[in-house]
This record gives sequence, structure tokens and C-alpha cells, in this order.
Amino acid sequence: MPHQKSITYDKFTGYQCLEDIRDDSVDLCLITCGMQNCAPLHAYTGVRDLYIFHFISGGTGYVEDRGQLIPLSAGNVFLIEPGVPVHYHADKADPWSYMWVGFRGIKAPFYIHHAGYQSDRRFGHVSNISLVNSYIQQIIANRAYTCANDLKRHAALYDLLALMIDEVSEPEFLPQDLPRQHYVELAKAYIEENYRHDLHVSDIAARIGIDRSYLTQIFKEVLNISPQEYILHFRLDRAALLLHDITLKVSAVAQAVGYKDVASFSRMFRRYKGVTPSEYRMRILMTGKEQQ
Repeated sequence: MPHQKSITYDKFTGYQCLEDIRDDSVDLCLITCGMQNCAPLHAYTGVRDLYIFHFISGGTGYVEDRGQLIPLSAGNVFLIEPGVPVHYHADKADPWSYMWVGFRGIKAPFYIHHAGYQSDRRFGHVSNISLVNSYIQQIIANRAYTCANDLKRHAALYDLLALMIDEVSEPEFLPQDLPRQHYVELAKAYIEENYRHDLHVSDIAARIGIDRSYLTQIFKEVLNISPQEYILHFRLDRAALLLHDITLKVSAVAQAVGYKDVASFSRMFRRYKGVTPSEYRMRILMTGKEQQ
């Protein structure tokens, strides 16, 4: 059944654009895409709140970088980063045509980095600009808000990023090059989405693209605890919140936070909270009575 949402779509000669694409994706959320045949000296100056790749399909244009104007032509790519001022404009005699795709999400920096881009490397190249065009067209064609179209739009975005990553041959782009905080946030987000299930540190590390020992190392450096300890504390904090609901049995609370054995849950809860789950609930009830 279609979502009760709409996407802003503008189309006129030489221009197509989708804006305000929204969904519930945390990893990667598509926001905008489009294509434009620019007029001579057509320019943009401003700051965006998302990542945007521009793909030059023809003509010539210029992007300001550290006080210099960088000339770009067919096959060139440039990246706009959130919060970073940008200026670019079309050539007067041979104005460029370009396509763009904009997105955000906790894994956006990860994919961008693997495609060979970062704050001091905002320019690149794609060898198959026609394939880029087909992915952009696919996103635009599936602009109606339906569940199927959500998947189709994101499939095209992932295909586009995969195309860019496949073209990177330099071995220097390793996962460990990204900031430690970024990987910690990725791991925390994954834990918070999956704490109800059987979680292993090795699975979390594989999910975000690094090895277990590196994940453990950066957790201790950033949070002063191991990933396993973070999972434990997160589960017990959630359990403490659930215990406020007196209609839930302790066994149901244990299961809701990933414990199959209520005895193990009670033992861990007492070790870290100082009381058993039942005693904790009794304190809540007594405190509530005192306040009445």
C-alpha cells in the first residue's frame, strides 16, 4: 500500500529533479537526484546538509577548491559534503551538463570513502557515465511513493555507489582509515537495532566492515568499555525501563532484551544494578506509592 507521502518533482527543458525523498533508512537515505543542462555561467553558491555527488555528462564547468577554480568535463565527478560551503558554475562558451544524487545516513561516509572521496579529495572520475545516467533515470522513473519504488530507488543508489567503488583500484582506502568514532557509532546503531537477538561482536564487526579486534580496540579507546560490555549495559538499561510496566512478567522482560534464560538475566541484573529485577520493580512501586 502506498505511503502517504509525496516527492517534489520538477521537470522542464533540460532539467529534471527529485527533492525531499524521505524514508526510514538509517544506513543510507536517498534525499535528492536529478540532471540538468546548464545555461552559460549558471552558478550555485551555498551550503548543503547532505552528501551530493555531481557527475559531469558533457561540457565544461568549474568548482572552487581552496581558492582555485578546478575545470571539470565529461566523466568527472565532484563531491559536496554537508556543512561545507561550495561554489561551482558552468563555462560561458561550453556550459556543462551534469547529474547528481544526494543522500545521508550513518554508512554514507563509509561508502564515500571506499569510492575514493574524502574531505581533501573531492574530485574523481567515472568511466561509464551512461550507466550513471541509467541509475539516475531509474530513481526518477520510480518517484511515486510505494514500498516497491522505495526499494527500486535505493537499489539504483546502491548500484551507483558500487559502480564508483569498483573503479577504485588504490589499496590505500582501508576501513581503518575512517574516524574511530564513526565505526563506534555504526556499531552502537546496530546494537540498538538488534539487542533483542543473539549478538556476537564478530557479527557486528563484519556488519560494519572491520575486524573484531579493531572494533574492540576502538570501543575501549572511545567509550572505555568493550563492545560486549556495551551490549550488556544497553540490554540491562532497557530491561530497567521495561520493569516499570508491571503488566510484564520478569521472564517476558528478559526475553525482550535478548535473554533466553531468566535466571541468567536476574543474575546479571543484580550484578550491575545491585538488586534483582523483582526487587527493582518493588522499589519502583514503593516510590510511586510515596509520591501519591
